[in-house]
Amino acid sequence: AFSTSNGTHYMNDMQVSYALALALQAVSTANHEQVADNFKSTFASSKNHLTTGIIGTKFVFPVLSALHMGDLAMEVAEQMDYPSWGWMAYNNFEPATSVWELWNAWESGPGMNSRNHHMFSSVSAWLRTQAVGFVPTKPGLKNITFLPAEHLGLSWAETSVDEPQYASLKWSRSGGIQCAKVPESFSKDKLLLPHHNGVQLSCGENGGVIERVNFASYGTPTGRCGAFVINKDCHHDQSRSVVEDLCLGRSQCSISTAADASFRGALCESTVKRLYVEVLCSSPSKTHSQLTVPIGSSGLVYLPAHGVQNPQFLESDQLLWANGRLSSEAISGIRDVSWDGTRDSLKVHIGSGSFQFTVHGEEAGHSLCVTAEENDVAHFECPNGSLITSVQFAAYGHVEGDCSSYLQEHCTSISAKTAVQGECMMKNSCRIKAHTKTLGEGCGMLKHRTFFARVLCSIRV
Repeated sequence: AFSTSNGTHYMNDMQVSYALALALQAVSTANHEQVADNFKSTFASSKNHLTTGIIGTKFVFPVLSALHMGDLAMEVAEQMDYPSWGWMAYNNFEPATSVWELWNAWESGPGMNSRNHHMFSSVSAWLRTQAVGFVPTKPGLKNITFLPAEHLGLSWAETSVDEPQYASLKWSRSGGIQCAKVPESFSKDKLLLPHHNGVQLSCGENGGVIERVNFASYGTPTGRCGAFVINKDCHHDQSRSVVEDLCLGRSQCSISTAADASFRGALCESTVKRLYVEVLCSSPSKTHSQLTVPIGSSGLVYLPAHGVQNPQFLESDQLLWANGRLSSEAISGIRDVSWDGTRDSLKVHIGSGSFQFTVHGEEAGHSLCVTAEENDVAHFECPNGSLITSVQFAAYGHVEGDCSSYLQEHCTSISAKTAVQGECMMKNSCRIKAHTKTLGEGCGMLKHRTFFARVLCSIRV
């Protein structure tokens, strides 16, 4: 990857060029922030789809996670239209049963075009480390970082390895916000394809019942859990009412996406549609994690509070941390415990053994949205003495949508979220000037920029 423009742009502004430069640490410290912004812009211009082949795909996801853009990486990985793994499985030309050698295998010739190939399978390593949250940090599993429930769009995940010794992570999240993304159901040559169970939504064990539908769109919605966006050109106008009729007041529900089963009438013909749903459960978010560290090894666990008020952290039903302080001095295998305010997580150093961690609290915090025009000052102030515990969204440049569903365009700075986190996390109030020196430039083509942010205010003792 060759750099141009004083080292801030890389060859043809391709995803692979930026991914390689950043992964190989070839970017200077002075240019790193702008190069990261330019890298992010390549996804906005491709509507958050990959434009990479075998080399770029391997590096794109780890680099996005390293830049604290894991939510963007997850959205890219979960895409269902071309080009994506979802398209391979859910297209209406030749639905795949394995991973293809080419993104466009169905329309390419027979040469070098396997339907069962490892060409794009490198994402599986990222799924284990960042989606599940199992990150070996020393050879031989001598040290492992565990990151359970990092992504709002996932409600459970698990993984394990047997060599050189057994190690595992299994976690689930109930209550709070729950999301689902599934393709429409259709048949091919009169055979029902295997992905036709529709949306399965559940508040989980002791997660209460579905009390509100935050978002529902059957058509071609975009975005990620917590920031879904309706595509007005392809959206069934009864989407929300259908989901409400089937799900409100229930702990779990199923919504069919088979033709005319739930969403009747012609819509975007010849387009593979999908259903995106976000609901709020009546009980606060609760996370349960089970993990195993091999003999002779150690681990580091980040247990997220997920915005609940006054969170409590337990290990095997023994209270570990509550009211902002350590509650038990001696729990077998626990070496050190501290609070990480930048992640709103409890940081736990552990030795070898098996552990069961539970995180729960009172109701979720209060979302606060703030905007400021260029050169104005954005003022954040949480109510009732609560603190800013999470920066859910922050962008400086051009943004569409409203407070509940902001959508970044390509001319926004990724540095904005980092700036808000650095200035505001764990504070009752803070001020940030909407200026490129504070929030980053993003790109130089905008004549006017606006700062948008959404933070979560929660009680922390």
